[in-house]
Amino acid sequence: MKVKISNLKAGLVCRGTEPLDARSVSTDPEGRVAVIELTPNELFVAGRVLRREEELLVVDYVDDYLYPDSDLPMLMKFSVAWDCLQFGFCKLRLWAPELPGERGGVFEHTVKRFWFDRALYEKCRGDAPL
Repeated sequence: MKVKISNLKAGLVCRGTEPLDARSVSTDPEGRVAVIELTPNELFVAGRVLRREEELLVVDYVDDYLYPDSDLPMLMKFSVAWDCLQFGFCKLRLWAPELPGERGGVFEHTVKRFWFDRALYEKCRGDAPL
């Protein structure tokens, strides 16, 4: 799928290459926000969906995640968990069975929270502990 990202942080991708080729796109169940994998297992961009066409997704940049290590494990997979969107964010999860020593034996963990509505989170947090 091709993507256009408005207000993209400077230097994140080469300018003049839009629309960008996305390796994968994950949208929330209602299609309001998305997490786009631009570089396989390395660069993810979150944004609010502005327009969706047959082969083009247009989003407004919210945040990004760049995998910090140049030494990529052989077995690894990223996924997006949308179950926290009711609190204003989603989670980018990493499954990497080669890295359990770094996480106390845990194969899967959250590497990034993409915040879409921090005020909603603060409101929910004030009402009940999460």
